[in-house]
Amino acid sequence: MNEDENYQALSDLMTAMLFVFIITLIAYIINFSSNKDLAQSLGQQMSDLELKKSYIIRTVSDNLLKNGIRHEVNIKGGTISISSDQLGFTAGQHKLESESISTISKVSASIDAAIKCEPQQLANTELCIDGFISEIDHVFVEGHTDNVPFRARNGIRNNVDLSLLRAASVKQILDKTDDVITKTVAKVFVPVGYGDTQPLIEHSKPTDDAKNRRIDFRFSLKKPWEHSK
Repeated sequence: MNEDENYQALSDLMTAMLFVFIITLIAYIINFSSNKDLAQSLGQQMSDLELKKSYIIRTVSDNLLKNGIRHEVNIKGGTISISSDQLGFTAGQHKLESESISTISKVSASIDAAIKCEPQQLANTELCIDGFISEIDHVFVEGHTDNVPFRARNGIRNNVDLSLLRAASVKQILDKTDDVITKTVAKVFVPVGYGDTQPLIEHSKPTDDAKNRRIDFRFSLKKPWEHSK
């Protein structure tokens, strides 16, 4: 092979490499554009999801106020907190007396009314259509205690056990109420116990702080891609 043939072969190779590069670049641009559109779409859907969650929580809060239930709202955290004392739990106990059923039934009704219909217009809450039931993934019923150590007894080892049993007691009553929620979304209630590990107010010493004794209702909505499951 002479020098001219070598140059020709090298030129053909460079042309082929350039062609492959151009094709790869075009494919990358198309893929990047597609992924960018997908990311923007998912971002918008996640933003809509947060708006729905915010609306549900605010509506539940309004319903609780109408039912005379004192509570705290954390929109960013997606929770509504109700004190364990108000729900009827006595110190160191996880079982509820019959009078507590009325209070928790009001909580159930407040949640039920918020998720079984979706206002067509926020300004007119009388116009409702089926909506948020299909959006709910889980409603975590989270038990929390103060940081006074629990003396182990009756198979309950510590504050975490106590808080879980309290959450389970609340769920048990929620499951027995006669609201629509019982038949449609009661299965989404999940009891969880955190004990004194997530206090609203920190205390370095054991403190009987009623604000830390609470049940949180944490709303988790389905992600856009989970609706088909």
